[in-house]
Amino acid sequence: MTKIRLHQFLSKTGEFSSKKEILNAVKNSEIIVDNKVITNQHHQLSKGKNVYYRNKLLKINEKIYLILNKPEGYLSSRLTNNDLRLNKKSLFSLIKLNNKLEKSLSTIGRLDESSSGLIILTNDGDLIHQIAHPKFEISKTYFVELENELFKDDKLNIEKGIIIDLEENGIINKYKTKPSKMECINKNQLYITISEGKKREIRRIFESIGNKVLKLKRIKIGNLNLEELNINEGKFKIVDKKFLLEKIKLL
Repeated sequence: MTKIRLHQFLSKTGEFSSKKEILNAVKNSEIIVDNKVITNQHHQLSKGKNVYYRNKLLKINEKIYLILNKPEGYLSSRLTNNDLRLNKKSLFSLIKLNNKLEKSLSTIGRLDESSSGLIILTNDGDLIHQIAHPKFEISKTYFVELENELFKDDKLNIEKGIIIDLEENGIINKYKTKPSKMECINKNQLYITISEGKKREIRRIFESIGNKVLKLKRIKIGNLNLEELNINEGKFKIVDKKFLLEKIKLL
């Protein structure tokens, strides 16, 4: 580590349960770096600096890499107060590790609440960037079940790239998707492989042709195949970084 932003360092310690808690600690002058109070969450930390929170020396947790088979009905984020009021569930409740290590984890990409399947969690920021950043174009394959039959012309149009309503920061704009590949299982079930991960992209792709996704499950990231991992729904497996890099073709 050469330099890292203060808020990134704090998130990796497992000392805080949310980004809001981190921001409050910084704003409230509870973070001290080498005897100096720091109130800027973007402060650049150099290697070897001592960081204290309420007089406690903080350390970054060991790097850990998990693969989870997410069930439907779980958010891919930590629960907000509003989520708690709505009795929502978070996939983080499925991770049984020591509390600090669990708190340091982030998901690489997300699956929406009604989707299931393969999701990676880690506290390795470099790996999160490598897999999640659009420039690396990591392929992701999903099983899709549709409400209605998928016709050949619609399939071809989707594979070439199709105009969808894309929501970003609460604003909906028209967006043309990148080319994809589809393999039909029967008239309303298929596999689709995409190299981008816009918000609710697959659901919006089929909405654009007047169809509806009934079931959506991510089964592959690169060559990381959920079926080959033998992970039951709701369970996770700890793996090493080299394994992930090789399977996702980053090594």
